[in-house]
Amino acid sequence: MLIAALNPCPCGKHGTRDCACLPHTVEKYRRKISGPIADRIDLWVQVGDISPESLAQKRGNAPAESPAARARVKIARSKQSERFTNAKDVTTNADMGPREIEQSANLTPLAEETLVTAARSMKLSPRGYHRTIKVARTIADLFNSEAIEKDHMLEALQYRSREL
Repeated sequence: MLIAALNPCPCGKHGTRDCACLPHTVEKYRRKISGPIADRIDLWVQVGDISPESLAQKRGNAPAESPAARARVKIARSKQSERFTNAKDVTTNADMGPREIEQSANLTPLAEETLVTAARSMKLSPRGYHRTIKVARTIADLFNSEAIEKDHMLEALQYRSREL
């Protein structure tokens, strides 16, 4: 598992009035991550500023997630365990190879059409294409859906976007 952080531009204030970076500087900065490395990152998420006051607050022993979210994750993990009971070296959606994707992803025709269209416009590599299906399968599992629907695919595609 890889978790990484990246500023949106050299000064770190892109999108605010305080940013003085020129567009070509921002683009050059973003290209520092090579395509093959970026292709292996499944979820690109923008995180906003955190105020010093919120950092100073004591969190106590409060859970990091809600009980409802925890229950959804448990159900999704259980579905994956059942799905891959007889598969060798595959226990989660992230472990799926092209063969398991073909057998287990269960895309609706509309979800597949959405992916193909987006793959063309986003210039997804074969790796990016398959990784998007894996993320969409996990999203579908979180919503207790047997099939990957168009909305699941659209959400997965949003996570592939490197636009910060």
